[in-house]
Amino acid sequence: MAGSIFSFRFLSYLVYAVILTAILLYVRFPTEKFRIYCEQCLEQVLGKGKCTIAKIRYHFPASVELRKVEIGQAADAKSNKIVFDWLRLSPGSEGFLTSWTVTGELYGGSLGALLEVQMKEKAFHLKSIKIEKVDIAAIVAHMPSFQREIVGELTVSGDYKAKFGQPMSGFGDGNLHLKEGNVQLVRQVLTLDAMDFEELNIDWKYGDSIFTITAGKMVGQQLNADFTGTLQAPFLPPEGGLNVSGFLVAKKQFLKDKPQIERLMQRLMKQYKKSAVPFRLGGTLNKPTFRLSS
Repeated sequence: MAGSIFSFRFLSYLVYAVILTAILLYVRFPTEKFRIYCEQCLEQVLGKGKCTIAKIRYHFPASVELRKVEIGQAADAKSNKIVFDWLRLSPGSEGFLTSWTVTGELYGGSLGALLEVQMKEKAFHLKSIKIEKVDIAAIVAHMPSFQREIVGELTVSGDYKAKFGQPMSGFGDGNLHLKEGNVQLVRQVLTLDAMDFEELNIDWKYGDSIFTITAGKMVGQQLNADFTGTLQAPFLPPEGGLNVSGFLVAKKQFLKDKPQIERLMQRLMKQYKKSAVPFRLGGTLNKPTFRLSS
């Protein structure tokens, strides 16, 4: 039985490879047609958007690789965009033409996921998503509307489900981790113009166009914080509404030569009867607001 299944799967992939090769040879790698198709899909889904692909390569027996994929608001240097060095789609082991392995590279890091296509439900499921060692400063450099510097190494994991034609209206959950980071602040926070942190860890859920932080923790050079909250989509450009609250603790070394800040923190802890100071973030991702209050 195992031999017959293996033979059928091998034969299916072989037939697929032959057909795909013939199609690609016939149309001579239709990069331009694919680019136009991608643009149309993005415009239908997002209302606006552009996608460009520098080159399409076929890898025997059944993989397709897209080189330098740019997805953004418009096809110009001033628009926000995400750039993949390459993306490769290969048949998975779960089912012929319904299971695919997705791999790629972007901003010095790697991407991996399993894509399951559910034809009856007209939906897709991205499982075991893993984005590792991405340079977040390089991402921000491709987002001119995000007028602040952020550095650090980004890792994201999770799962995501959505319907065909509505890829941004799905549901998912996972974890986001940023280490060795620095965030330039729009306005000073406790005399700080920038926030240095050793790690930022967020457990997240996504649904109904809302990114929910179910548990967040920052271990910083000057401050530690625990927080929860929501971020309203869209994310590109960074205009999503922020509604985040939590508690922060200023480190002794930071307070050492700041007696006024130390007195303020002690007064607020006494006022709220807490061992940490409550805070709230509002505004948008690009223009956040910060206040010390519950």
